[in-house]
Formats: sequence, structure tokens, C-alpha cells
Amino acid sequence: AASAGAAAAVGGGGESPEQQRRCLQASMQAFTQALVSGVSVSLLIDGRTRFPTEARLDAELSYLMLNAEHPIALRSIQAVHSGVVDAAQSPRRGQSQHHRALLNELCVTVVLEGSLVLTFIFDESRTRDYFEMCLKIL
Repeated sequence: AASAGAAAAVGGGGESPEQQRRCLQASMQAFTQALVSGVSVSLLIDGRTRFPTEARLDAELSYLMLNAEHPIALRSIQAVHSGVVDAAQSPRRGQSQHHRALLNELCVTVVLEGSLVLTFIFDESRTRDYFEMCLKIL
């Protein structure tokens, strides 16, 4: 059911189920190939600071590596959410309502076992949606 919904999101909804499946498959292949090679991403630190890092998948597609030294087992991912989740969602001093809304529009939060949270921030909501969808399927 999740992949059918994701296929509709990727394909735009006007295609046949077979076209949606092929589109989803092509998207996932491009996503995993890019991550195996390594991509530049930004983590949101303390709800306001961007920390540039490189994300890379290992060859077995089992671990997401951040800066080649922090392995995250994909099986340890409990949830993937659009927006900022958990403590980062509470208002911070000096953060306007507009700034918080923008963060929620541009972030993907990954909840790991042990209640650890990683928040990735993107420049566009379309990129955020693509990352979120593919990470959920992976």
C-alpha cells in the first residue's frame, strides 16, 4: 500500500499502475545510486543551524553513513516524517513563526531506535518530498 501511494506521488497520478511502478522503480534506482556514490545534505542542529554533511549508503544498502564515520543501520529507522519533529518543534528564542513554518516545509525528520532523531533540511520542498519518499521505501 505504501509503495502504491508513493508511486502515485512520483508519477503524478495520471499513469497506469504499471507506469507508476516503473516510475517508482526508476526513482528508487536513481536515489540508491546517488546515495551509494554520496550526496551532500544538511542536518539541522539545535533547531536552527545547518550542518553540511555527506550521506552515503554502503554497498549492501544496509547502512546510511554520515561523513563516512557515523553508520546508521537502515533497520534502526523507526519513522520518517516531513517537517521538524520532537524537541526541535518547540518554539525557540529568536525564531519567528515564519521561520518555524519554513523549517517544517523543508525538513525531513528520521526517528531512530532509542528515540534518536536526525533532521535533514533541504532547499526545496520537492527535494524534501523525494528524499522522504525514497527513504521510507528503502
